[in-house]
Amino acid sequence: MANEIYAAFDTTEGEPPALNNLSESQPAGDQLLLVQMIGPIKQEWFDMLQANAEIVSYVPNNAYLVRAGADGIQRLRDLRVEDKNIIQWSGPFRPAYKIAPELPLDSRQATMVT
Repeated sequence: MANEIYAAFDTTEGEPPALNNLSESQPAGDQLLLVQMIGPIKQEWFDMLQANAEIVSYVPNNAYLVRAGADGIQRLRDLRVEDKNIIQWSGPFRPAYKIAPELPLDSRQATMVT
């Protein structure tokens, strides 16, 4: 179905525009980001990530949900452009990522969730 929204996407192809359709406010301070590494996380990469942001949790595959302020976000961006690029993709943690993929978003039928 053309109107479906999925929180899962191939980071090598970038984020689908449909994931931007759910409104979100711009945070004034720290914000949540998803940061996916180029492969299975090495201790050195974990340490670099932890030095620039607060690690909230691991997200399959090879990614972390992190919290960072403007300075930390900029340092993470800098890690993506260095010669030793360890980050495959990073971006804001959008509201659409919180929606379980098995929920039918194109239906008008009420669904009970907890």
